This record gives sequence, structure tokens and C-alpha cells, in this order.
Amino acid sequence: MGLGAGYALTTGEVAHALRIGAAVLEYVPAVLVLAAVARLLHGWVPRWLSLAWLPVVYAGVVVFFADLLRFPGWLRGLSPFDQVALAPAEPVRWLPIVILAAVATALSVAGQAGLLRRDIG
Repeated sequence: MGLGAGYALTTGEVAHALRIGAAVLEYVPAVLVLAAVARLLHGWVPRWLSLAWLPVVYAGVVVFFADLLRFPGWLRGLSPFDQVALAPAEPVRWLPIVILAAVATALSVAGQAGLLRRDIG
């Protein structure tokens, strides 16, 4: 929503700002997948928690450098952000959003199960 607010303040076009702000919400499930990986690692193998940065770094490399580095399609597809449409330029694709949300939920539930098995109270 901050992106939309910044656009509105810069251009004065509130209607477009709301559309941009809403379009960015498509990326929330992809971000949640990365957070769920961290939760999974923290729940089951906390010594490896720093490895949760690898998917974040990989996603950043894919977003910014995949064309320059000529990544093949299957390698780009490993990034959760590659599954989401380029908002607001492309129409919303609901199936990848739902799948990413389900993956994030499953990873998060598994991470919570790992936390519950430990005696950290």
C-alpha cells in the first residue's frame, strides 16, 4: 500500500494508486513462502536457520539477474516470485497465488509442528 501511496503523492492520481497498491498484494503469498521456509528450519533444525537466507537471495538473483545470466525457464521457476504475474502490467493469475498460499501454509504448519516438539518454554 506504501507503493500506491507514494504514487498518489507523486502523481496526484489516487485511482491508479489504489490499483497499484492492490496489485502488489499478489506478491504476499510468494513472500510468505520464503518466511515459511525460515519457520520450517527454525522449528526442525534451528542450527541451520541461517540457510533460510538462501531462498531469499536466490529469489532476488532471479528477479534482477535471470535475463542477464540467461537462466533457463526451469531454474527461474524455482523462485516463488516467478510464479506471480507482473502486477499491474499482467492480469491476475489466481491458480499460482492459491498454490503459493497453500505451500506457505503447509511449510508453516510443518515448522510449527517442529517448534511444538521442542521444549523451548
